[in-house]
Order: sequence, then C-alpha cells, then structure tokens
Amino acid sequence: MFKNLFTKIGVLNTNEHRLSPEEKFFNNIVGYPDIKKLLLKSVVSKEPVNILLTGPPSSSKTVFLLEILEGLDDTYFIDAVAVSGPGMMEYLFSNNTKYLLIDEIDKMKK
Repeated sequence: MFKNLFTKIGVLNTNEHRLSPEEKFFNNIVGYPDIKKLLLKSVVSKEPVNILLTGPPSSSKTVFLLEILEGLDDTYFIDAVAVSGPGMMEYLFSNNTKYLLIDEIDKMKK
C-alpha cells in the first residue's frame, strides 16, 4: 500500500534487491510466473513481438496491461470498447508509439 509513497520519498526497501525482474515489474500481480516472464522478455526484445492475452473474465489480463502501461514510457493504452478501428488507426499514424496495449479488442466497433 505504501510502496509508491516510499519510492517517491526515497525510502528504499531492503528486500528490493532480492526480487526477480518479473516481481519488480509486475509487483501488483500475484502468481502467473510464466506470463510474467514471457511479457518481460517481449518488452526487452529488440524484435517486434505481438502477444494476445486470452482467458475468462477476472483472470488479470487488464491488470497486466495496466502494469506495463505504468512501467514503460512511449506506451499507448486503448480500451477498445470506447474506440473504433478507424479512430485507433488515425491515432497510431499521427503518433509514434512503441508499445500498443489494446484491451477488449473483441468488443471494438468496426
């Protein structure tokens, strides 16, 4: 709860050095170690990587996207429920974005 506050004021956590990169990057998500490793590898990859997260409701798909959004610069998050395909394309062509995170793509308006 106070981790963000302590980070902002410069108080260091003595256990921080013991955390794996996945635990540091996805510290708000419990479990899913394989998905954390895969996503972390894709983020640091020099090659283009596309990942589709699928699963039942409440399986942390959106939480993973929000953690990536919070942790990386040059990232654009789209809630596809509220945008159309042409609207998204217009944004992408007018802005150079390295990471594109699309949530609920199956519900995007055509």
